[in-house]
Amino acid sequence: MKKEWISFFKSIKEFRFTKKSVKKLIIITISCWLIGTGAGLLQLSMLGADPFSCMNWGISDLIGMGYGNWQLIVNILILIVVFFCSVKHIGYGTVANMILVGYSVQFTKWVAGKMGETNYSYVTQGVLLG
Repeated sequence: MKKEWISFFKSIKEFRFTKKSVKKLIIITISCWLIGTGAGLLQLSMLGADPFSCMNWGISDLIGMGYGNWQLIVNILILIVVFFCSVKHIGYGTVANMILVGYSVQFTKWVAGKMGETNYSYVTQGVLLG
């Protein structure tokens, strides 16, 4: 386990911005944003969501906290467990997913709310189902 920790912190220390690493970071960011937008559209359409998102949405509504903030807190708690179990599986994608998905869901629902009162479930169901 000590070897995994050393390798993890060494990879962070040795990170350099190259064309390849910047390209990866851009792809990771766009991918996480699209995942969150899709999850937000699924919630707006009332087609349902994955169990983790559904749990987080219910708890965030119950305690009156924004979805993105609550999801980040839960993900940090999970990350702490993963640090002690298998640190080698943590990468830049892990951190980006932790931060971006919840906030992009919240942003998608905020944008939909700013578009005015309409029945989003039929509109988004039509878009998602084709």
